[in-house]
Amino acid sequence: MRMIINEKKVKESKDSVPACYVTGGILLVLGVYWLLFSSKDWAWIVIAAGLLLAWSGKYTNSMIEKLYKYIEIIGDKEVISISELASRTGKTEEEVVRNLEGIMIYEFFENTQIDKENNFFCTRDYFEKYTEKEKQESINEMEQIMDEMEDSLQGVQTELEKIEGNVSKFKINTEVDGQKYVIEWSSTRNGRDSVVEEYYSETCECCGGTTKIKVGGGGICDYCRAPIGSYKEYDD
Repeated sequence: MRMIINEKKVKESKDSVPACYVTGGILLVLGVYWLLFSSKDWAWIVIAAGLLLAWSGKYTNSMIEKLYKYIEIIGDKEVISISELASRTGKTEEEVVRNLEGIMIYEFFENTQIDKENNFFCTRDYFEKYTEKEKQESINEMEQIMDEMEDSLQGVQTELEKIEGNVSKFKINTEVDGQKYVIEWSSTRNGRDSVVEEYYSETCECCGGTTKIKVGGGGICDYCRAPIGSYKEYDD
């Protein structure tokens, strides 16, 4: 839908322009007369009123001229950028926005909207559709991010389940004939990678520290680095 001019409002404003000029002129003449020959206080008030009416008529006429100039540029479009209007009228974007706001205050358009954030002038229908589209795109973007996060978490959970399902690890602490032993065992479900390790605790004769030694071998004290180890066999 193209931008619609409120012809009734435009006609009313056009008709008011001559009245503003005539009334303003009369007040100016009266004000000057009173200023010269009568009460000066009242004279200044009347002169100010006459100037205000004359300015109002001129401003209204200016808005009507700008209205038709913008309409000529816009044509049948339902949206146009502020920068394009500025370029084609030789005005700054700020001036264009002020002019459009002035035209809209006079209600010369029936269905227009200025979107300063996105820098365009459009019909209300277009603005509502555009806003709804932006809102939906934001919702879709958030849903996509949430889906990606959910997929990532699901992937991590799946990997964890694979690890937990395929790998078994056990650690058994036991004591045989007063000697403390530790047995660590791990294997994958398919049995291709299995490790069984048995340890026992050996007390160092040099420093008295206790070091875990693999069964069937010796080692070095964790504290004083002295050689230790008794080659005992683990017997269930």
